[in-house]
Amino acid sequence: MRIYLFFGPPGSGKGTQANLIVQKIKNIFYLSAGDIIRKNIEDRTEIGKIAQNIINQGLLLSSDIVNQIMKQEIEKIISFLGNKEFNIILDGYPRKLDQLDFLIENFSKPYLVFYFNIELEKIIQRISFR
Repeated sequence: MRIYLFFGPPGSGKGTQANLIVQKIKNIFYLSAGDIIRKNIEDRTEIGKIAQNIINQGLLLSSDIVNQIMKQEIEKIISFLGNKEFNIILDGYPRKLDQLDFLIENFSKPYLVFYFNIELEKIIQRISFR
C-alpha cells in the first residue's frame, strides 16, 4: 500500500485533483477525513454520535477519535482488496504529528506528500461558489 497525503487550504483543489486521479488509475482510493467524519455523524454510528457531541460543544475532535475513524476506513479497503496492491490518497489526515505517528505505526509511511498552494483571493472565490 502506498499512501499519498494531500495538504492545502479548503478550496485549493485537493478533492478535485484526487477525484481526477481516482478516475484514471486503478486501485487508488480517496479518503477525505472531513467527509468520513460527516458520514459517521449522518449515519449516527457510535463514533459519529461521540463526534457530534464534541462538535456541538464547539470543540475539535481528539486525535484518538480521528485516528479510530480513519483506521476503520483504511481497514475496509484492506479487507475488500485482500493482498492486492493499492494506493490511498488521504485528504485532511493526518493533521498532527501524533496522527502521523499512528498512521505509520498502523499502516505505512506516506509515499508522497502534496501541498496545494493557492492564492487567498482564489480560495475565497472558489469557496464562495460552493
